[in-house]
Amino acid sequence: MNKVFVSVLSLIALVFTLLSPASAQLLIGAKAAGMGGAGVANVTDLSAVYYNPAGLMENTAKLAEMKISLGAAYSDPTTLQKSLTNAKDPAQFLLDNYANNLNFNGTTDGIIGFNFAKIGISVIPNIHANVKKPANSTAGTFEGNGRYDVLLTLGTTIPVPFVGQLDIGANAKSITDYRGSIEAVLDQANPLLSTGTLYNHNGTGMGYDIGALASINIPMLTNVKVGYSMRDLSASIKYSNKSQLFYINKTTGTVTSDAQQTLAETTSTLPTANVIGASATIPVIGAAIAADVESINGGSNTHVGIEYPILMSAVILRAGSATGPALNMTTFGAKINFPVLTLDVAMISNNNDKALSQAVIDINIGL
Repeated sequence: MNKVFVSVLSLIALVFTLLSPASAQLLIGAKAAGMGGAGVANVTDLSAVYYNPAGLMENTAKLAEMKISLGAAYSDPTTLQKSLTNAKDPAQFLLDNYANNLNFNGTTDGIIGFNFAKIGISVIPNIHANVKKPANSTAGTFEGNGRYDVLLTLGTTIPVPFVGQLDIGANAKSITDYRGSIEAVLDQANPLLSTGTLYNHNGTGMGYDIGALASINIPMLTNVKVGYSMRDLSASIKYSNKSQLFYINKTTGTVTSDAQQTLAETTSTLPTANVIGASATIPVIGAAIAADVESINGGSNTHVGIEYPILMSAVILRAGSATGPALNMTTFGAKINFPVLTLDVAMISNNNDKALSQAVIDINIGL
């Protein structure tokens, strides 16, 4: 049982890591993703609710719009599917893959929803899985995190005579979060046996996002937009926590476990991200440029991008970059305009881990 206690101690450290939210924004929506994540003063479709809810107030061209945007990054899509399917039975997953060497990371995120007359209802999912296990062994680690936010977005527009307008927006969001982790350690006396602890954390909470977007018209030259948003304001998640000892026996091909133990509830307060950004159209050329600076957890990330219309704006090309203490991405994207439907795509190259390079696809339908 000494191995069990070693496993428990190591998992305690892992639990605190899991309960610490990520320190960089997601690249939601193909427009911002294609422009390095610069979205605070640049995005006005439904994905604006993530970057700056005030941006949705700028969406005046269409009375109603539906959006589906999904992005995925993975080192092995087959393992991603299997690991997510077995997220609540990872011990059996390790046993079933006894002969396989697993070293896998995978993430899926996006936004699904609609807005009508500048009122948005949307869901933002974020799923992550990480598996590490050597071949011919039942020892290994498994982490599975799944969070989704349900957002209601409201706002208003204040005209500023002779200058432009000021948009103000806010999100009220419900947060649901599931986190599971496991570490299996081999029995030194019998390498066909392993023992470990499974942790499950189910959390729910509430939070808010607020933002402002000022549009300044410079006659016969351009329109400049300056935006500011606060993400995860007063946001916290309360977790119910459980642990369970398990035993993997390769000889018998079975997984057994002790009774599940209920642990003390915990509360995680999400750090508030402050983001300021600007965008403008370059006169004559017609290209749009955008830049954001995001401050969170005492550090900062920079997002910059450009987009250029061709073929009478039927096609728009994009490029950008995202940099920070743990962030180094290069992005490219394109948009194809149809009368009622638009199709956006983006490719995100993760320069810190090429295996986690991501593709984003948007479908927008609006009237």
